Amino acid sequence: MNGGVFPETNFPVLTQRILINPWLAPLGRLSNYYTFSNSFGAVFGPDTQPSSMDFVDFYVLVRWNDGQDVLPGLLQYVAERRVNRGAWVGALQQSTIPVHMIYGPADVVNPPPFVDRYKELLPQATITVLDKHIGHYPHWEAPMSVLMAYFGFLEKVSPLAQAPAPGKT
Repeated sequence: MNGGVFPETNFPVLTQRILINPWLAPLGRLSNYYTFSNSFGAVFGPDTQPSSMDFVDFYVLVRWNDGQDVLPGLLQYVAERRVNRGAWVGALQQSTIPVHMIYGPADVVNPPPFVDRYKELLPQATITVLDKHIGHYPHWEAPMSVLMAYFGFLEKVSPLAQAPAPGKT
């Protein structure tokens, strides 16, 4: 779901860019609930923002056990994505199992050009583009739509859904 599969179509938000930079990462310690909720809220669709209590819960989870201090290390995947792009995209291109993406088009981190790039580089793969108001966290913003997209994918690839080969029962 909404993974930043391709570095060329992935645009980290300001807070992520700050935390990735070793010189600026210490500024993350100055973060508070308001800076967190504004930055985190920016990646949700405009009509699917978490409630005030959800933001509090997300913030508490990030801050638990000084979790904010490990965020710069966790964000190293952004650089790893660039370094390993060939291997990671190549693995998807050569996959012998079905690949499917569930995508929210209001995602500011992976904006709509992602869909064209996905189709170009992974023509054998499939994609479900959700409603236009769904952002970076489709499983949170539209859980039933994600579930239906996933079940639809499973139905298409399940051996139980496939017609038996002629002469086989």
